[in-house]
Amino acid sequence: DGAVINTSRIDQLRAIDDGASLLDEVIGSFVGEVPGLLDKLARAVDTRDGGLLASTAHYLQSSIDFVGANRMRVPCINLELMGKGEHFEEAGAQLGELRRAYEEASSALLALSGS
Repeated sequence: DGAVINTSRIDQLRAIDDGASLLDEVIGSFVGEVPGLLDKLARAVDTRDGGLLASTAHYLQSSIDFVGANRMRVPCINLELMGKGEHFEEAGAQLGELRRAYEEASSALLALSGS
């Protein structure tokens, strides 16, 4: 799906809590935590630390799936696989794509949030 956010995932989160406070909390947590994870991924790429790259990307993937940030999935999966294989040639480009996808996702999520 090429959509920035999987709206069915957002609908599922809304259905859990009619007051939308859960959705707002999830979005706030995602928007607050991901920049630090992106910086950690950048350090892993810069230092060619495959273990850190793979583990951080894996951790981030669960957050991406939880909020339905579709466009972040592929570059994040690619970074995890690159880390596992110690292949850093395209890691910078994938990280750039992941950062752009995060900017789109965070804007879209904040627009859906009451915050």
